[in-house]
Amino acid sequence: MEENKAHIDEILEEVHQFQEEDKTHHSKTVIYEGKFRLTKAEVYEGLIRLGVIRKEIRKSLIYSILIVLGISGFLYAYSIKGNANNLIFAVLSFVVLVAVWIIPKRQISALARRNLHRKPVSFTVYETHLVIADDNKRYCIHLDNTSRLKESKHLLIVQRLRDDVLFVIPLKAIERSEREKVVALFRNGMLNLKT
Repeated sequence: MEENKAHIDEILEEVHQFQEEDKTHHSKTVIYEGKFRLTKAEVYEGLIRLGVIRKEIRKSLIYSILIVLGISGFLYAYSIKGNANNLIFAVLSFVVLVAVWIIPKRQISALARRNLHRKPVSFTVYETHLVIADDNKRYCIHLDNTSRLKESKHLLIVQRLRDDVLFVIPLKAIERSEREKVVALFRNGMLNLKT
């Protein structure tokens, strides 16, 4: 028991030391500060750029093909044997087919609503990291190639690799005069995000 406690204390000391070292590596020079609220259109664009919508459509198409094959089999069996159960299963399969297209659309809408910020999200760009904060949480994204960046015409999408958290920053939140410098800093400090 005493040995376990000593081991836990040693681990906690290492974590504390790592956090202190981590703080000293952060640059204190602010490159840019800004605030934004994501619009519904920006959230949807982010989902499209990340491939979420394409993935859901692909899954729905695969399920649809399988269900249509099932419906065809039930209708064929009904035409040969005349068993009403096959007709009932064909109708139920059609209901499932409709649900395969409705449910993902509702899930994507719910995901978009959850990511729609009612209050402003603030972000601060330093030489070595980016800090994004909302009312509840504060996130630090290091610019040391431990995150990924995907750019679109209107958005910067950042994926923190250690916990797979995604952040969307609209380009309109960065003043035009500072945009090139900030985006160049992100490009140099992050890997290219593949979708």
